[in-house]
Amino acid sequence: MTQFRDAVGDSVYHGFTLHVEKKTSRGLTLQANYTISKGIDNAQERFAGRSRFIDPNNLKLSRAIAEYDRPHLLVMNYIYELPFGQGRTWLRSRPVSRVLANWQVSGITTFAKGLPMVITAPASTQLPGVSNFDIGIGRNQRFHEQRINLQFRAELFSAFNHTQLGSPNGSITAPDFGRISSAGGTRTVQLGLRLSY
Repeated sequence: MTQFRDAVGDSVYHGFTLHVEKKTSRGLTLQANYTISKGIDNAQERFAGRSRFIDPNNLKLSRAIAEYDRPHLLVMNYIYELPFGQGRTWLRSRPVSRVLANWQVSGITTFAKGLPMVITAPASTQLPGVSNFDIGIGRNQRFHEQRINLQFRAELFSAFNHTQLGSPNGSITAPDFGRISSAGGTRTVQLGLRLSY
């Protein structure tokens, strides 16, 4: 018989989440969630693909920040209907409002601390974090007594093209130990038309 990965070790997670929500008011709807947390465990050496504990008889030696620990996370989403056109604050004249009315800006913005770097030696460090803006711009145009709606959308993922660095090489025997050789976060633009009737 072969015994594979005993049910040993423990994980502890402490966290606090704050949720803020602003209902639609003056064309703005906003939600924001902030989490501050800490994850600690003593089992990653065995359960994350590595072979064994430092000392299976003394799990305290393996107790450390968990590999999934992300101590700060802020996610915001919003929709803002621009105040232009008929029935709005500015530029209400009929010819101008036909062009400028019914536009809205929406988005999801994420800020997060990086995950701990896994090193096959007794050390740990934090990676560069996450800073990402996904933004959408759209316009609704109604026809035939409001029965037909044509919606145009432009969506920008990673709108500001901010580089999101990959994980550094954590093997102390590698010649490029500690170097980051990958990145993501390239901007993607998506356009769409939707006809509802």
